[in-house]
Amino acid sequence: MKAPSLLLLVIASLFVRCATGETALKKGRLDLAIKQSSYRLTKRPSHTKAAKVFIAAYQAQERIHQDNIQLQIRNNQPFKWEDVLYQYQRLQQNFQQFSKCAACRSLIQPLPRPYTESIEQVRDLAAAERYEAGVLAFKQQGNRQACKEAFAHFTKVKQLRSSYKDVEKLLPLAKEYATLRVVIEPFKDVHSLSKNDYKYLEDKLADALFDTRQPHELVRFYPPALARYDSILPHHLIQLSFTKYSSQSETLSSSCTTVESNQTYKVGTKKINDTTEVDVMEKVKGSLTTHRRELSASCRLEFKIIDLDTERPLHSDYINDWADWADEWHEFSGDTRALNGKVLTTSKNLFPPSDTDFFRDMNCVKNQI
Repeated sequence: MKAPSLLLLVIASLFVRCATGETALKKGRLDLAIKQSSYRLTKRPSHTKAAKVFIAAYQAQERIHQDNIQLQIRNNQPFKWEDVLYQYQRLQQNFQQFSKCAACRSLIQPLPRPYTESIEQVRDLAAAERYEAGVLAFKQQGNRQACKEAFAHFTKVKQLRSSYKDVEKLLPLAKEYATLRVVIEPFKDVHSLSKNDYKYLEDKLADALFDTRQPHELVRFYPPALARYDSILPHHLIQLSFTKYSSQSETLSSSCTTVESNQTYKVGTKKINDTTEVDVMEKVKGSLTTHRRELSASCRLEFKIIDLDTERPLHSDYINDWADWADEWHEFSGDTRALNGKVLTTSKNLFPPSDTDFFRDMNCVKNQI
C-alpha cells in the first residue's frame, strides 16, 4: 500500500478512537454515537463527555424503536410483525453494544435487558401471519398469480422459521402451481436447411432451454413430448422459425495500384562528361493487383408467444442476422524491391466456409437462441 493511503487509514482510525460520539449525536446518527461513545468509555471509563453522549444516544434510540413498535401494532397493517421484528433486532444490537462496555452498565438505569425473548416471540407471530396468508392464497390453485403469492409467503415463512408447521411441504407445492410452463415447439420453415443444420438447431435449443439451468425459478421450458407428462397444463407456447434464409452469395472484385520503394536503388549509369560515369539512383516501381472474394449469407429468426388458454398471440418479433467471410490475394509485376519487404499472399483460399459454417456462425444461431 502507498504511504499516503496508509497515513489516511491511520488518521481515520485515530479519529474513530478519539471521537466521543458528540458530533454523531448532533447529526442524529444515534447508532454511530453509541458505538463511538461506548468505545471511548471502554478505553477511559471516567470520560464525562462520552458518558453523557452514550446516555443520550442510548435512551433516544430505545425511545424511537419502542415508539415505532407501538405505532406498527396500532396501525395493524399486513405483516406488521415483520416491521416489529426489525425494531426489536435494532434494540438487540444496541444492547449488544451496551454489553461490551463495562463502564456503560452504571450509566443506564434500570439495567437494560436483552431482547432475545421478544425477538423469538415476534418472529413466531410474523411467521404465523405469513403462513396464514400463504395458505389462503394457495387455496386458489387454479390461479397461477395467487400461487406465486403463496410461494412468496411460504418463502418468507421459511426465512423466519425454517421448520414452521408444514411449510417445507407447502413451499415446493406452491412453486409447482406458481411456475409458468412454456412449451417450445420444434423449428418451423427449415426446408432450406440441411438435416445436420436442423439437428444442430435442435441440440442448441435443448442445451439453452431444456438441459441447463432455467432462466427463472418460476419459469420452466420444455419440448412438447415432455409436456404430456406434466400434471399441470402448459400456459404458453413459443413457436420459432427460420425464414428468408439465403445461402452463400459471392462477390469478386479486383483493384490495381502502383507501388514504389521507400529508398532509391541503382538502375543504371550515365556519363556526365566524356570521361566521368555516375550511377543513376531511382525509386523502383511495380504494379500490385489485389483480388478480393467475399461470401455472405443471411437469415431471419422469427418467434411468437401464444397464450394457450386463449390461443391468442401475446408477442411476436424477429431477428435479422447475417455472416460474412472475405479472402484476399495478390498479383505483382515489376521490381520486387518496390514491395519494401512486404510478403504477399499469392494464392486464394481453397477452403472457404460451407453453408453450414455460415449458418452456425450467425449470432442468432450461436448466441441468441
